[in-house]
Amino acid sequence: VTADVLYRSSEPLEIFDLSGRVIARLPAETQSDGSTLFTWNGMTENGTRSPAGLYLMRWMQPWGASVVQTLVRID
Repeated sequence: VTADVLYRSSEPLEIFDLSGRVIARLPAETQSDGSTLFTWNGMTENGTRSPAGLYLMRWMQPWGASVVQTLVRID
């Protein structure tokens, strides 16, 4: 899963399972055009592959608001 944000940020993107546990934190990758890119390879923070299913993605914006989206991971 890749998310491209149109401005620069150093805030990580968090991936949650449906029980509310953070399973992955993705570092921000600043692009040459000033946007921020996040890429999730389906792995959890402890190095295991997450099962197929629904996940939530949250990114805290620099001014305090958050962006929440639903992700579907399919094997």
